[in-house]
Amino acid sequence: MTKTPTLSVAMLGTTSCGKSSYLLGMYATLAAGLMNGFFLYCRERKLDLRLLAEWEDLCSSGTFPPPTREDGAQQYPFVLNAGIDPWLNFDMLDYRGGALLTTDDDNPDVVPMRAQLRAADTVYAVVSCEHLTQRITAENLERTHRSTKIAAISTQLQREIRERRAEGKALPSIVVLLTKADLLRPRFQGHAEDVLFKELVEDVRLLFPLAFQRGISAMICPVRLGYFGSPDAQKVDAPSVAPNNLMHPIAYTLLCRLGPAVVETRRAIAEAEKALTQAERDEQQYRNRVFSSSAKIEAHAKATRQAKAALAALREQLEVDTHRSALLGEQIGHLPLIQDGTVLNPTTPDVP
Repeated sequence: MTKTPTLSVAMLGTTSCGKSSYLLGMYATLAAGLMNGFFLYCRERKLDLRLLAEWEDLCSSGTFPPPTREDGAQQYPFVLNAGIDPWLNFDMLDYRGGALLTTDDDNPDVVPMRAQLRAADTVYAVVSCEHLTQRITAENLERTHRSTKIAAISTQLQREIRERRAEGKALPSIVVLLTKADLLRPRFQGHAEDVLFKELVEDVRLLFPLAFQRGISAMICPVRLGYFGSPDAQKVDAPSVAPNNLMHPIAYTLLCRLGPAVVETRRAIAEAEKALTQAERDEQQYRNRVFSSSAKIEAHAKATRQAKAALAALREQLEVDTHRSALLGEQIGHLPLIQDGTVLNPTTPDVP
């Protein structure tokens, strides 16, 4: 039986930045299959039921889950299905935001946080939009750096990048996850969408320039659970729950995984085509010999059949991955993608 590959996400953010609430809303959204037929479920039934119950509490009574867990970091062993077919094991970690700043290397949150970062395919740099209600300028940049603790996120990520480069490993992609995006509404009212797009990208460029460096792939994604109007709300009017963009960071993570896979499959197809051509040539040459045995003819024919089957399997995999890429790309086409410091998308992000 083929082992299901694992995808890991590390979320870096400080206390009350919205990590836990984002994870909760993201799970409820993906569990319902609202990402073009991709579904998420938790391998541990108790965690699955807890997440869904907490989401139901928020939607029905306006009650948020506790921002921290008394028992320390919580690993969420998700499974991502493409339709009804298991595709990837998908691990995420929720931990107390204070772990990002603690100097205790044995802290029960620090140890799993660093382990998750080591394994991460994508890192989510989580920033609350309460710090972006005004455009970032030279005058308020230092204050915003301090309030977001963005330096702590940047140094953790830079350390990981340095270690991976030394080991010859691929660098993680980055999602600049802007939580509580409903707080941006007053700033955006009355402005043209193209102006808002440019301002959002430039805010992030000033606040988190690591996402704009050569060798880095990144996406900027504002998300919201609803229209709550307060960065530290613990209870809200249930009708104000209005999720937006919650599945898009996951779609981007999956696309970053599929990109290299598609390239590798195309390379393998080219090699398989050469192998099939050689097998067919060898078979025909042997059949044309004056003296040949039926056993060897069958051996050559078997080799040709196997080469054809291998090529067909690779072409099928390429078709599947290409289709999945298209479905995922539809999810994030409106969001700013960044490659080697260049913003690729000319369109406007979906912000409140």
